[in-house]
Amino acid sequence: MTKEKLEITKGFGTTCRVIVIGGCNIDLQGISSQGIKLQDSNPGKLLTSAGGVGRNIASNIARLGLSTCLLTALARDEDGEYLRLSTLEDGVDMTDILYSKDYPTSVYLSVLDEKGELVVAINQMDILSQLNTDYLKEKKDRIDGSSLIVIDANLEEEAIEYLCKNHGNKLIFADPVSAIKSRKLKNFLQYFYAIKPNLLEMETLVGRKLRDMRDYKKAIGELLELGVKQVYLTLGKEGVLVADSKRIIHATGEVSHLQSVTGAGDAFLAAAVYSTFKGWDIERLAGFSQAMALISLESKNNTSFTKEEKIVKRRKAVKTQSLAEV
Repeated sequence: MTKEKLEITKGFGTTCRVIVIGGCNIDLQGISSQGIKLQDSNPGKLLTSAGGVGRNIASNIARLGLSTCLLTALARDEDGEYLRLSTLEDGVDMTDILYSKDYPTSVYLSVLDEKGELVVAINQMDILSQLNTDYLKEKKDRIDGSSLIVIDANLEEEAIEYLCKNHGNKLIFADPVSAIKSRKLKNFLQYFYAIKPNLLEMETLVGRKLRDMRDYKKAIGELLELGVKQVYLTLGKEGVLVADSKRIIHATGEVSHLQSVTGAGDAFLAAAVYSTFKGWDIERLAGFSQAMALISLESKNNTSFTKEEKIVKRRKAVKTQSLAEV
């Protein structure tokens, strides 16, 4: 736990309460209007929006009122300028982004079925390799001025190691991004205050298949024993398990009308960061964060256009249950 008191502040300046370091990309979504037929052309809708795990988390945190800075890489192209402006509109400080001369702005292409579930995705994110230790060293004072750091596993392992070993006095929240990329986090779990894996990512972190609630609880316990202070295991329709060293909270809620699964996890982690600043216990954190994830699932946007009051109202539909001790 950081020694300084976490306070909610707004506006840009030399200091941001939250530093988010990670991906910022164009999201291209293909949404089928009927069951996906592989190796064939499928009718549906094509949507373009601002996205990226780091960017989505930063935008959601800023919308909740926390001063937030995004450290990411863009190209000086049309996509890069669109991302910069749209993220600025969300209230995120973009003054410290890196502009690459070697790579185009990142693009993430996803295909969703008629139910809004992800079928397959392809990403072009070579530019993020330039979020390296040299860049992070240049931003040392900026990072030092924050209270909390959020990283996503789009970063290279060397960059993650640098952040953990040089800024480990801060609260570090980590998003594994994908099963493959989550491998880059395995050697640094002891530095993380919180981590938000989905089931596939958790299986990668613990090195085995997880089949039921008993397996989930055991895996969570292993991460806590390694030094992680809080674990948020997202389980899709089964909800989320939020745990610390004392207990596990199971939060569930019904989606009224699923629009897209893209961005729900980002919304959850952003709400968890906000809850941490508010000093809430894990049951309140779990309920609030799951409510924000549900709002995201019911939206076509990757960031939830909402405020605390709306999330608190949606929270009434979220059920939280305290499970046996970890």
